[in-house]
Amino acid sequence: LIKPSVQLIACPISNITGKLDFVLLFYFETNHKKEWRKERKKAVIHFDLIYLGFISDVCKTYGSGIFYTFNKTAFHLKTTCPVTLTRFSHAGVDCHILVQRGPNGLMDRVEIIVNKITTLVHNNTVTVEGSRISLPYDHTYQHVFHYGIYTRLQSKVLPLSVTWYSVADGVSSLWVSYH
Repeated sequence: LIKPSVQLIACPISNITGKLDFVLLFYFETNHKKEWRKERKKAVIHFDLIYLGFISDVCKTYGSGIFYTFNKTAFHLKTTCPVTLTRFSHAGVDCHILVQRGPNGLMDRVEIIVNKITTLVHNNTVTVEGSRISLPYDHTYQHVFHYGIYTRLQSKVLPLSVTWYSVADGVSSLWVSYH
């Protein structure tokens, strides 16, 4: 049995004015990885959601599968598959943020990869590079701390912060701010 993988990507790109706009990419994987790579080009549906007007600096997900993209598009995707919330590079630094919901709709797993450093939120525990951390946590590339009732990861190498609200059974809301 092959578990499908759904990825939703809101990628920043530069437009002709030099400001950041975003492209939303969506693809659904149902084949083995090698086969999927061959079919990836066919499976990617590219939606140009580039506006020359206002682009929000926040994307978020909450509830049982509501997504709100950088271009203010809202939609619902109910799945327990991993979903790429955003993926981009800025000044040579890569960022990839994945969320995975459990059967109850809450995010069971949040993976934040910035500059090849993986921060994982799972079972109400935050780990960095596989080691459990206590807050506040200060690292060369990031700072993780309590932000009122929320928890926030502030990148030191990207103009980025990731904020989430944890409840007993997972993460109920998460948003990514691009400053």
